[in-house]
Amino acid sequence: EVALKHALEKLPLQSAIRHPWFKIDVITAVQELEAFDYSDTLDPPSWWYGLALDWDLEWVFLPDEVFGQGLVDKKNRLRWDHIAMYGKRDRRLKEFVTGVQNDDATTLMTSDQEPKPIQLLHTNAMLVDFQANEVIPVYHGHRMFPETLTHSLLMESAKEAGRYLSRIHKPDGEQVYLYKPRSDFSPEEYNLTRHAGVLFAMAVLYKEWPDPELLDAMKRGFDYLIKTSVFDCPLPYEPTKKAKCVWDYSTSAGASVASGSRPAKLGVNALALLAMASYQDATGGDTAYQELATSIADWIVGAQKDDGSFVQKVGQPGNELDEEYYVRYYQGEAAYALSKLYNTLDKSLRKESWIEAADAAAVFIIHRDNAMDEADVLIDHWLMYGIGEMHKSQYKYHNKLKLDYAMYVVELANKRQWQEWTQGEYDHDRLGTFGGKDSATASATKTEGVCAVHHLAMDAGKKKEFETILKVSQLSLRYQLEAQFRPEGAMYMKNPSFVLGGFHAGLKNFEMRNDYTQHNLCSILCTAHLLKEHEVEWSA
Repeated sequence: EVALKHALEKLPLQSAIRHPWFKIDVITAVQELEAFDYSDTLDPPSWWYGLALDWDLEWVFLPDEVFGQGLVDKKNRLRWDHIAMYGKRDRRLKEFVTGVQNDDATTLMTSDQEPKPIQLLHTNAMLVDFQANEVIPVYHGHRMFPETLTHSLLMESAKEAGRYLSRIHKPDGEQVYLYKPRSDFSPEEYNLTRHAGVLFAMAVLYKEWPDPELLDAMKRGFDYLIKTSVFDCPLPYEPTKKAKCVWDYSTSAGASVASGSRPAKLGVNALALLAMASYQDATGGDTAYQELATSIADWIVGAQKDDGSFVQKVGQPGNELDEEYYVRYYQGEAAYALSKLYNTLDKSLRKESWIEAADAAAVFIIHRDNAMDEADVLIDHWLMYGIGEMHKSQYKYHNKLKLDYAMYVVELANKRQWQEWTQGEYDHDRLGTFGGKDSATASATKTEGVCAVHHLAMDAGKKKEFETILKVSQLSLRYQLEAQFRPEGAMYMKNPSFVLGGFHAGLKNFEMRNDYTQHNLCSILCTAHLLKEHEVEWSA
């Protein structure tokens, strides 16, 4: 109480008026490293700790700063360059770091002209939210979420993610693709497939939350994609016929806007189609992109082979087929996009070739996966989306095959998820992850996959599998939500108001990419629906 009173007395009165949040850290333990050499590797008893170099000079860094700013690396070695950058306003700290980097640590003096041993700090933290009039406990840099999530909590998170996705759209519709929140820096890289995926996520959110700023950003994003990348293309296997297709110019594709020769990839076409169909569905029938979407769908169908697979990369404008290029997820993306368009349009505008191609694409992957060892089978969220969407269309072929496969994948996710808290400190943070990976995005895609078939499970009377979907989705989301920038984490980044609501890669990785928020948002929205609908009457 005395420490808190002392801290509040040092706070300017105008700050209390200006800021809706305050974060309070109470130091609970200090561990002094007596014989520590500045080049040594730290040996902390906990993975979450703060650092004190000199209390008098206030060279003290909270755990949130140590990990948020990367002041230590993955091996617990001090990153003096990051320390100097983070404390660059302090000339003495900069000189101190320069001495360390010049291997002159033995002569370094601090405030009282004596070398100071490094100390490790442990804290209890809380966020005071004046808007909500509550005090929120903060654990390892993030707030804790209840074991049972609620629809309202998830929709609050989804709206914040939507505001972030609106914010990353520039005036011309280009998105901030990669972003380094520690330095407020965006590298000059781009991925048009992920651009389209973000538009899909925004459309799904808009259906639940028709926010004008979300709609405006989404339209700019579509304009950018169409103006820079949509052209007339021959159908890959019927080159005398033409349709619209998207030419990729992602930096990873080895082509740029001005290069003149660019690949048309299945993935970017499928997600562009999916985004346009989802937009029309979300807006209650706005047909702004309907003609273009149907043409892209025809191009995708024209890229399919007799066995249900696709040629996934076609050089343009010469229609040069690259039969060797293959990305596993493209097949499921195509199945989902074609079935989504089929379900969105009026019956008089649908083409049976779309749903037939979607079914063939799914069956191709299912047969291949069924012949593989279980350990090698991927949880393909896009394919699961497609299976769920085809169920809505009441397409009458291969239904048992698709149902059995979907329930098999649900059980795979259940087996691979970390669901038990052992005594390891970090284990508590990692509950809900899959396969030992700390990536929130990897967890999100698994959640998307299992959640996408929850209606299929209900309608088929698969109560056990439905309960598994509910359990797996909630547990995964409790981890995923820890990777969303909220005030208690955003405040340590270079531009807090920009990152707020967005998702970073994982609990220990603060890099942001547009699809990280896309996948987390989609899994949140699906699970919110699941929680809203989960009390159902079971049919035989």
